[in-house]
Amino acid sequence: MPNDITAFRQEAERDFPKSWRPDQDGPNPLVGEFVRWDTGTTDYGDKLILVVRDEDGDEWSVWCIHNALEAAVKRERPKPGELVYIEHEGLKKSQRTGREYHAYKLRTNRQVQPNWDALEDDLELPVTVPVSDEPVEQVEPADTKAADDDEPIPF
Repeated sequence: MPNDITAFRQEAERDFPKSWRPDQDGPNPLVGEFVRWDTGTTDYGDKLILVVRDEDGDEWSVWCIHNALEAAVKRERPKPGELVYIEHEGLKKSQRTGREYHAYKLRTNRQVQPNWDALEDDLELPVTVPVSDEPVEQVEPADTKAADDDEPIPF
């Protein structure tokens, strides 16, 4: 337990790593291990921070101050320990609104798992029947000869 407390104290007392500024001196793209989540306060409120350790061992604080980056983080949901690729793609113009925005690409090394339930309705999947080693009970066919074969079918 003392080691847990010591490690927690060291983590809590640590300052934010250097901010990732791809438009200035930060690597673009930033590729590395996602270490942890953090939060920081800006003039626009609290923002998520991803702490990423690059291949040289340097840690970077990636502040989610742009809507496109925040949306990418929410979509990808990176987990500590995963590898992340974050690229600032510059200013782009929205086709919908015509406004400029900072575009980002964010990927993780997590294997994509499809939502089979959602895909089931869209795919033509063959029907499979479970195979069993149990013997199948032989059933005699029902007597299909009605008492009066001349009656028309009622539908």
